[in-house]
Amino acid sequence: MKEIKLIGVNGSIRKDSYNRLLLQNIGFLLPDNVKMEIIEIKDVPIYNPDDENKLPTIVRDYKEKIRKSDAVIIATPEYNFSFPGILKNALDWFTRPPNDNVLQHKIAGIVSASSGMLGGSRAQYQLRQVLLYSEMDVLSKPEIFISFADKKFSPEGRIIDETSLGLINAFISNLVNKINKI
Repeated sequence: MKEIKLIGVNGSIRKDSYNRLLLQNIGFLLPDNVKMEIIEIKDVPIYNPDDENKLPTIVRDYKEKIRKSDAVIIATPEYNFSFPGILKNALDWFTRPPNDNVLQHKIAGIVSASSGMLGGSRAQYQLRQVLLYSEMDVLSKPEIFISFADKKFSPEGRIIDETSLGLINAFISNLVNKINKI
């Protein structure tokens, strides 16, 4: 089996982020030939078109990691019915300048975890629009919305909800199958 490289983008900068835990748990469940590196976006500077031809080092490094990956998994919290501005900021950098959009034609999966009832679903739908505009090949199913996340992780950070684990395993399987079809 060929080795598959994934980049996990944590769309939250919260210290005890459920979305970081979700990405870590996905990493625990990956097949042996699939590796994922999680990138944190808290230090990505505010996007400025004046700087897109002299990229900040962190942006250049992240773009190179994405370029070398087979797919990207984006974990997003939901704030005020949408995904966070800091995630939009990182996506703006990843798609600029237009001739260096590292998201273009890249396979993407979207996941979210929230202490609320809808598990970040509204944020995912808006994020999906941005990713489709960026010409990503977005995995459509299964949708991973971990609702009431404060009750679905153990104190050690492992997902303890069997339904969530089943959906994550199906998500991983669909993602790997999509990558292998290329």
